[in-house]
Amino acid sequence: MRRRCGSSARITGALKHLASFQGETVYVSTAAGPVGSLVVQLAKLDGLKVIGSAGQEEKLNFLREIGTDVAFNYKEQSIDSVLKEHGPVDMYVLRPRFVSRDRV
Repeated sequence: MRRRCGSSARITGALKHLASFQGETVYVSTAAGPVGSLVVQLAKLDGLKVIGSAGQEEKLNFLREIGTDVAFNYKEQSIDSVLKEHGPVDMYVLRPRFVSRDRV
């Protein structure tokens, strides 16, 4: 039987090389979820600036507690304006896969 990695394992593997990108910025959507919060913490450990979004104040507080540099409510603020204000964004993690800047 073939083993398959879940989203968490794929994200963890992809983030292992991020130390070489210290100081760059990553945007994590659904950042308060299980995979998103893992991505936030690993990115912070590797020295990246993290912008995270969530849809509830309780989740935003959680994001701040785990070290997210910029936590915002995507229901109340424009994603584009937040990313323009706090970017440039070098990497996007969306639901939870990596997407280039050109596709967002």
